[in-house]
Amino acid sequence: VVDRDQKARDLTRFAAAAGVPLEHAVAVGDGANDASMLAAADFPFAAADGDPILTARYPHYVSCAQGVVADAIRRLPELLEQRATGKKL
Repeated sequence: VVDRDQKARDLTRFAAAAGVPLEHAVAVGDGANDASMLAAADFPFAAADGDPILTARYPHYVSCAQGVVADAIRRLPELLEQRATGKKL
């Protein structure tokens, strides 16, 4: 298990290497060790069956039954639209 601060550093390094600003970064997590990484990402997704602290803090849940990453990718356009319009879809 990678510690929480290392995950945030890894996300920051990966985004920089990919040329993606953190304000466009997506992160998916399910445990307490993901908290810093989720806080660093502009689009944090908590696994619906993950740590209750994460699901309380991050309103964008993803379903583990469908695969958390696939579900996050599926929901991202909706979240971008919400941000652009300021409306809940």
